[in-house]
Amino acid sequence: MNKPLIALFSVLIFAFGCAQTGERAELSAGNGSGGYGNGIDVPVSLASAENSRIAAIEFTVTYDESKVTLNGVAAGTASENVGKEVSYIKTGVDTAKITISGMNQNTFGNGAVALLNFTSTIPNASSAIGISEVVASDSDGEQIEVSPKIGSIETTYNSK
Repeated sequence: MNKPLIALFSVLIFAFGCAQTGERAELSAGNGSGGYGNGIDVPVSLASAENSRIAAIEFTVTYDESKVTLNGVAAGTASENVGKEVSYIKTGVDTAKITISGMNQNTFGNGAVALLNFTSTIPNASSAIGISEVVASDSDGEQIEVSPKIGSIETTYNSK
């Protein structure tokens, strides 16, 4: 076998091995349903590779303000279990930036990291809940790749 071919195989094996060791995680908005005018909780959950090192996460949530209103964001059990706090700020008519962090280096397990509370503004509607601009880091501040996944809200009519 000639040297260029051996070098090419060595590079490919090295690149494939590096790609396989990268941590991957998914942040997904769940689904929620409820009656018109009532509060609807939508969980945002982290599903990560075994031995995840994610210690902080920030993301943007998008929703249809003509159908639902974001009332607030609370810590999910995966955040509470590791001493993390949730903060959020509405950054536009139908967007909010959510940050989950803590004054510790504890890392998240799988599960709900946040609970988004919405109120439906019209009956019999559905709205996608988007997750984007996800930034996650380990306890040393190194970025960890996280893929976003959308969820939805379904509302039905009921009298208040």
